[in-house]
Amino acid sequence: MAKAVSNANSAKLKFIADPNQAALQIAINNRWWTYPLGGVFALGGLGFWATLYRQTLYRFDRTFGQLIIERHNLGRVRRNTYSLSSLQALVLEESTTGDGDPVTHVAIFLRDGTRLGRKAYDNYYSRAERAAVIQQVNTFVGPLPPSP
Repeated sequence: MAKAVSNANSAKLKFIADPNQAALQIAINNRWWTYPLGGVFALGGLGFWATLYRQTLYRFDRTFGQLIIERHNLGRVRRNTYSLSSLQALVLEESTTGDGDPVTHVAIFLRDGTRLGRKAYDNYYSRAERAAVIQQVNTFVGPLPPSP
């Protein structure tokens, strides 16, 4: 079987000139543009994944009297430590998205008015489930000390 590329006219002529050959295969390869395009999509997808991959861990430790917040983002860990006595309240906040959909957030407030955590506009957990989280944390931590 003779094999030729699209711009090799000599192979066509050789095939035509040789009556004993049974087939001719001509390959046209236009895939050169798909590799850079695929690379752009792959890098874009990786960048999108890298910006959205975040995990936040809230650790309430009665032994040491601390609240430890760890934010994990692609191998990087940021850790903040707060005293349990600096907590003022754990509350369920309600707000709306830009579309007007109701959303609830678990919020932690310190005595100096600082709000801990970030607002996450997800509806993965229902309002009842978030309220149960607050109840469990308040039960675990115990009554917060009165404001000075």
